[in-house]
Amino acid sequence: MSEPGRHTLPEGRPPEVEHCDRCHHRWLAKRGFCPRCGNDDTRMEAVPGEAVVHAVTVVHRAVQESAIGPAPYRIVLAKLDTCPEVTIMALAPEAVEIGEPVTVTRHGADGAPYLALP
Repeated sequence: MSEPGRHTLPEGRPPEVEHCDRCHHRWLAKRGFCPRCGNDDTRMEAVPGEAVVHAVTVVHRAVQESAIGPAPYRIVLAKLDTCPEVTIMALAPEAVEIGEPVTVTRHGADGAPYLALP
């Protein structure tokens, strides 16, 4: 159940990572070349959003409202299960703990926030 005053985000979609066809390294931000081997034969691929929380912080005073509403809100760092080399920073509308499994989804257009839900 959402808190009063919280924003409603559009339906989420799975995260996308860029994948190197030469060395099979994967990373979150689109670059067009592999940061490990320099190969420019890369492609974007959607991956499942299952992840594990590695860090949590609560923002009590913010300069502006987050995509899920005004402070307080949580920011988490989560490592994707299918590609543990990828860490995603996401907003968490509900309390989560380090080591807890979450599902990470992207909401809105490119550049929109990721959301981590238990």
